[in-house]
Amino acid sequence: MATSKGASVLAGRSLQFRVTLTLLFLSSLLLVPLLCEGGVEEVRFASGEFVIVGDLQTPDAEGPYPAIIMIHGDGGVNRSDSGKYAPLFDVFLRAGYAVLSWDKPGTGETVGQFGDGAWIITYRTEILLDAIAFLRQQPSIDPDRIGAWGISQGGIVIPMALTKTDDLSFAIIVSGPGVDGISQYGYLIGRYVVCEGGSEANGDLAESSYENAARASSYEEYRDARTTLVQIAGAPDIVGDGVLSEDEWHIWDRSADCFFDPMDAIRQTAIPILAFFGELDKQVNPVRGAENYLQAISEAGHPDSRVEMLPGVDHSLVEATTGCLSERDRRSRFQWLQYAPEFLEIMEDWLAQLSSC
Repeated sequence: MATSKGASVLAGRSLQFRVTLTLLFLSSLLLVPLLCEGGVEEVRFASGEFVIVGDLQTPDAEGPYPAIIMIHGDGGVNRSDSGKYAPLFDVFLRAGYAVLSWDKPGTGETVGQFGDGAWIITYRTEILLDAIAFLRQQPSIDPDRIGAWGISQGGIVIPMALTKTDDLSFAIIVSGPGVDGISQYGYLIGRYVVCEGGSEANGDLAESSYENAARASSYEEYRDARTTLVQIAGAPDIVGDGVLSEDEWHIWDRSADCFFDPMDAIRQTAIPILAFFGELDKQVNPVRGAENYLQAISEAGHPDSRVEMLPGVDHSLVEATTGCLSERDRRSRFQWLQYAPEFLEIMEDWLAQLSSC
């Protein structure tokens, strides 16, 4: 696995980034953007039933620019993720990249609502494809150097997009599952059980029971797995405590997005991939994810692809003690800006390397 720079270098960069993050936090309170000088333009583009509204930021340099499209995680997220993206924007702009980020449907000024949740990745992939097409039409953007940054669920959207377009030239994937959605959610449930005081054995049982219920091909398989799951302390907090009757139950549609394995796309991609995982991640299995990404990018064979496992950080690559959801829920706005300094450093160095090629 690729490793970051030496401890002495990181110590110096850590202080620099902490000062920057403090200033970014103070500026966000004043609602004044503290980014590399450049331009910010509100933009709109159509995507199916949606009218996507966001910002296109450009660096203080002569274009045309390479560009990064921000792909949010799950839930309602606006174009800046309520200010949490500020340190990331600063890194990207300083590296000379334009940045496109928008309000997700159902959030901010974007018009439209997502439909059936079983196809959420498909909906979001279509928006990404339309965003790429929009950027390729902008005179300030180099159409051959458009990439994407995606976190969590965004780390599934990008691989799905890679099966549908050749117009992405690179990708940065943060805490992206190295497995399909069912396995990823099973891991989250299992870690939640442990975080709430359950044993490792019960956590593992909750994980396997959820997966068995979701993948069941008969009602009996579903009933037995689901009954076990809802009896494990903590699990009903996430999955509920009900068991469907035979009349209510049906086999899950195998073409639904939750059965999509992002590794199938990563193994076949021709573009450089930078993948990050946080050692304390309790939402996406970081060990399995890193192992699967390492194997996939090895098969893809791009020399600039790399995988980074960062210690002491959670799903958001923010410094943490446990990585549990309860710890994240207690986090202050300032604490959300405490990204691992090596996360920001590695991204900036990697992007600079791509620009020089």
